[in-house]
Amino acid sequence: MERKLLTVGRRLRRGAWWTAAVRLALLVLTLAANILLARLLTPADLGSYSLLFSAGAVVWTIGQLGLQGAVVKLMSEALAAGAPGRAASIARRALLLTAVASTLLAPVFAGIALAVMDRASVPAVAICIVALALPPIALYVVAAEAFRGLHDYAAASLQGPALYVALLTGLFGALYVAQGRVPLAAAAGACLTAAA
Repeated sequence: MERKLLTVGRRLRRGAWWTAAVRLALLVLTLAANILLARLLTPADLGSYSLLFSAGAVVWTIGQLGLQGAVVKLMSEALAAGAPGRAASIARRALLLTAVASTLLAPVFAGIALAVMDRASVPAVAICIVALALPPIALYVVAAEAFRGLHDYAAASLQGPALYVALLTGLFGALYVAQGRVPLAAAAGACLTAAA
């Protein structure tokens, strides 16, 4: 029993260190991405970008159907019961439900955004690109939490927002070096590429 407690304690410490290290890196990368974004876009485009992705965050959160938390609990329970096949089935179902829900919500988001946004300042192509980015963003969050359900904290931390923000920061940096200022659609395209 004492050996099992040591193993659990060691796993908890390792998971906590991984999570803390990746979250710190995520904060630094997010700051870098925001600085690059402010350099890439005009102030008006930066405001439009922020508005689009803030509204998008609502959509991809709804598209996850609360499964990001449920998948951790249900997969952990299945593994504790000695049913790895059931854990895999839970992960597949959660990803499928997230894909369907977020894919159905993306055109709703695009339609509402096209109706309410000023088309002179926010091109329709940028709105459509953001809508296309919503399902992959919803999916990577649920996929990362599936790794957490498997008690693989390193994979969960790295596959989650940290990987997306690292890719996004790299893409923003490449755009800045190559072009300096870019249109809003190019910045949204970088988000779609990083999410995909």
